[in-house]
Amino acid sequence: MQMNLPESPGSLWKEPASFPPLGEGEVHLWRIDLRRPPEDGLLDAAERERAAGYAAPDARRRFVATRAALRRLLGGYAERPAAALAFGEGPHRKPFLKAGGGLEFNASHTAETALLAFARGRRVGIDLERLDRPGLDLAGISGRFFSPAEAACWKAAGADRPSFFRIWARKEAVLKAEGGGWTAGGRRFSVAAFWPGGQGEKETLFWPPAVAWERGRFALYDVAVGEGFSAALAVADRPPERVLYFRE
Repeated sequence: MQMNLPESPGSLWKEPASFPPLGEGEVHLWRIDLRRPPEDGLLDAAERERAAGYAAPDARRRFVATRAALRRLLGGYAERPAAALAFGEGPHRKPFLKAGGGLEFNASHTAETALLAFARGRRVGIDLERLDRPGLDLAGISGRFFSPAEAACWKAAGADRPSFFRIWARKEAVLKAEGGGWTAGGRRFSVAAFWPGGQGEKETLFWPPAVAWERGRFALYDVAVGEGFSAALAVADRPPERVLYFRE
């Protein structure tokens, strides 16, 4: 299943006039500008300890901004004070909201942008990748982590950087939704496949299939963020009725 996205990423993300209610069949995606004043007061002691572990000031600031935004939005959906939210960890350390009433979430950030995904009663995974990351052996990474079908798609597309990160973001999104991480066996499923009748070579090569493996079924979507980025959303069990895009 594939989304029909607007041509311009700027037209995709809307600033809501008021806090949007999250319906049972919806997934909400938020794009957060991390160049905002710090909100350290929303974090709990464990989060502040994690923040202190970042040696680079910019990395620390981005972590704090992402966690604060996550708390602020979760508080809106749960109708509880953001600073009072309590988190636990499931298998493989995937966080969950205690007394969350089925509210699911996931987060990813790179550079000065974060993406946050929210749903009710279905697991979600979001991944955001910056394309200009230096010093990566793309061929070596693909050989180690891509399935044979994914590796074939990447090579057929010219083994370029955008195609690599398009596959990587999709794969990360599925693994984050599933909750098992790479230890669950990322090569055992494919997020890129040849699809007859696609509109042009790239679309044919990279039509995102629904991903099914022994750990569940996931609907998979590319997310338009802008030039220099690749992002993907995975939704467990069944496709959402709609995905809404917000920014702040």
